[in-house]
Amino acid sequence: MPNSVVWSQNALIQFRSKVNYWDQRNQSQAYSKRLEHLLNHELEILCRYPYAFPEVAKGIRKMVFDNFILNYSVQQERILIIHLYDSRQLKPDY
Repeated sequence: MPNSVVWSQNALIQFRSKVNYWDQRNQSQAYSKRLEHLLNHELEILCRYPYAFPEVAKGIRKMVFDNFILNYSVQQERILIIHLYDSRQLKPDY
C-alpha cells in the first residue's frame, strides 16, 4: 500500500502553470487557494483508495475532480502523479 505522493516534474509544472494562470486571470489568489485545498483533499482520498479510480492505460489511472483530471501510477510505496490537467483543455500526449 502506497504511503506517499510524489509529483513528476511535468505534473508539478502543470500544477504551477494552472495556479499562475488563475492568479493572473482573476487578479486574486482565492481560486488557486481553493484549488490547492481541494487537491490536498483529493490526494488524501487517493492515498486511502489508490485503486478506486479507473485504469486508462497500462499502469496509469485517472482521478477526476472539479474541472481537473489527475493521471497517476500506483507503485509499491508511493503514488506518482504523472499529469494534472484542466478537463476544459486538450488531453496531453503520453
